[in-house]
Amino acid sequence: MAGNTATKQSGALEKMFHMKEIGTNTKTEVMAGFTTFMTMAYILAVNPSILSNAGMDPTAILIATCLASCFGTLCMAFMANYPFALAPGMGLNAFFAFTVCGNMGYSWQVALAAVFIEGIIFIVLYFDEVFNCADVKSLDDLNFRKLCSDSSYGVYTFCSVQLKIA
Repeated sequence: MAGNTATKQSGALEKMFHMKEIGTNTKTEVMAGFTTFMTMAYILAVNPSILSNAGMDPTAILIATCLASCFGTLCMAFMANYPFALAPGMGLNAFFAFTVCGNMGYSWQVALAAVFIEGIIFIVLYFDEVFNCADVKSLDDLNFRKLCSDSSYGVYTFCSVQLKIA
């Protein structure tokens, strides 16, 4: 009976994620997920360690890292049907803690507010780009290169701000 339940669950996962179409199975995906988790698990120790140098609470950072990673990964799985694990980037965290809060002297609250505002700007730029594409009939028609231009805006803005500060 237990084997029958496991088979039904495996069949449901295969149907939900179209595993047969892409040539994989539940066992392979579970092993890949475990391997990916073990590869990325270091961030659970390193991220709080880095951001605590900016004065943030390490326990809160650990919880936020876990929740953000879980949310991002589940969005990739269920909304995009891609087997990508997402987690905070270590380079940006180090920049935040050591450069913005350390060398530039901003408090972590001010720096985090700047990150929040930047996120809002990226969302606005993303939707501006999406809705200004004349030949887009659905979200599936969007050209990936066109959407990558939002990253260019961010790099340009970041470089401009850095040049004005320096």
